[in-house]
Amino acid sequence: MQDKTRGALLIEALISFFLMFVVALTVFGLQAQARRAKGKARATVTANSFARQLIEQARSAPSDELSNGLWREQNRVVRYRAGETEGVVRMVGTVRVSDGPAPNVKSILATVIWNSGTVTLEAYSAAP
Repeated sequence: MQDKTRGALLIEALISFFLMFVVALTVFGLQAQARRAKGKARATVTANSFARQLIEQARSAPSDELSNGLWREQNRVVRYRAGETEGVVRMVGTVRVSDGPAPNVKSILATVIWNSGTVTLEAYSAAP
């Protein structure tokens, strides 16, 4: 009877180690996914800031300079450090100008593209 108990305890121990291994793999996978999401969120915030700067540049330009079509294109290189990870994100920002919803109003569309996403912001500028 004692031999059967020893075998059962060994099987229980193996099953518990297997379950702990599966749980550990799941936790490490979620942690890696959270790290990637954090990096993408940081890039999105930076791209939003870049797009706002592009829009403000267009809105502060003289109204006769804002002609329909591609108004400006800029590149930006963002270096980041998250813990032990360092990287570089290259962003391309474009500003397109078109006629707005009313006379003497221009629509300004800023688009920022990087390797893992796109941000688009729109604003309006009225001629004085």
